[in-house]
Amino acid sequence: MSKEIICITPPAPFNYYSQIRDYIRRNENIMLSQVNPKQCTKNILQSSDGVIIAGSSAHVYQKERWQNDLAEQIDDIIKQRIPILGVCFGHQLLASSLGGEVQPMEQPELGFKPVYFRHTDVSRKLFADLPSIATPFEWHWDTVTYLPEDTTVLAYNRDGIQSFASDQYPIYGIQFHPEINAESAIQIFRNASGDEDLNEAMTSLTSPRLKSASQLVQIYDNFATYIV
Repeated sequence: MSKEIICITPPAPFNYYSQIRDYIRRNENIMLSQVNPKQCTKNILQSSDGVIIAGSSAHVYQKERWQNDLAEQIDDIIKQRIPILGVCFGHQLLASSLGGEVQPMEQPELGFKPVYFRHTDVSRKLFADLPSIATPFEWHWDTVTYLPEDTTVLAYNRDGIQSFASDQYPIYGIQFHPEINAESAIQIFRNASGDEDLNEAMTSLTSPRLKSASQLVQIYDNFATYIV
């Protein structure tokens, strides 16, 4: 039986959806559809089997109109217990929706960085067949600084919370981008040329870190197979 997953794609300088699509569509039982937040409706979301909220250059705390509308719709589908995976901006939006806090970072986290994964009963589905340490791609200027009591931190590093899950709902957030590989990372670096923080990020583009990061695309398959 096929499952339908909606991928919400907020404004971003890079097409994260195309990367996510390439990995999700390896599973013949999954139908993935892209939806712009401004086109997103309650009916579209509630008719799906699962939702992915992709990355964005927007800031959760700016509360633009489309963000407020999306937050209301997310609140509705959370109550419907529809599984949701938030990636980067999506991770932050879900944390905020559940009562957490998102704040600007003193220094952005850019490039392929070490992340430590907690393998527990809560994380076993999302992180099935994944290592305890990996170096996924990071590209964010904000971070989740607080989570409410009814959530569990699933991954972390020196820059903060890298993944969490709700204890009450099938809600998961990941701060990093499992879908980004060497080719797409280089494209992101080119789009951001001139950024003073870019030099350190480019030094993270090494074979060992890329190999480690490549394992994490399994998260999308795990979400679609075990959670949705």
